[in-house]
Order: sequence, then C-alpha cells, then structure tokens
Amino acid sequence: MLNLILLAIISTTYAIHGPLILESIGSNCGKNNVFQVESFEISPWPPAPGAKALISMFGVFHQAIWLQEISIGTCINSDSWTWQQYDVNAQFHVGETWPFEIPWIYPSAPGDYLTNVQLTAGDHVSCWQFTYQLN
Repeated sequence: MLNLILLAIISTTYAIHGPLILESIGSNCGKNNVFQVESFEISPWPPAPGAKALISMFGVFHQAIWLQEISIGTCINSDSWTWQQYDVNAQFHVGETWPFEIPWIYPSAPGDYLTNVQLTAGDHVSCWQFTYQLN
C-alpha cells in the first residue's frame, strides 16, 4: 500500500512539474563533521556570469557549537582566492537541523572556478565545495 501511495505522489509531481531531476552539486571538503551537509543546492544552476544566486545548504549539527560566520571562498583558474564573510553569531545544539540560505553573486570573468562554503567557529567546522566554468 505504501508503495502505491509513493507512486501516486511521484506521478502527481511529474504531471505537475515535469520529470524529477536530482543533481548533486559539489562535495564535502571538511576535515570534521560538526555540521553534516545533507543537501546543497544553488539556484540558478548551471551558473551564469554575474547572476544573482541563492546557496541553500541544509544539514545537522553533531556537536553543540557557537557558529561565528559563513565564509565563501572562490578561486579562479587555480590562481587567486576571494572571500566573502556572512555573520551568523548563533548557538546550535546537537541534533539540530538547519537550513542556511546565502544570497550570492556568481563571478563575471570567464574561467574555471572552485568555490568553498565554510562554517566557522574559530576553526572551520564544515566545508562544501563545488566547481563550475564560466564562458
């Protein structure tokens, strides 16, 4: 019966929204798992030069922590890094899930890019990275 209900939900979703496209953007680049990323999305994707974007990172905290900031670092052509910091200054508890949503702007220069999204509490407690190319 449960399978039939799930099939009905998927069929209805397909009929309303079209085919489901599941795309994993990026990978873990952290040394510890204080915050375990469970989903990571960027809209719009694929990137467009200079476009406004929204980074959505959802996960769970495995340790109580005072989170200071989110740092986004972007490297072009394996050469130079630029960083943006977003203040958080909030306490999180073990088992707490949290959706971080960060407004961001894609770079505008053509090239090959690597971007890291890091949660910082003195040290980096989570890191997620993704690559892309702008023409």
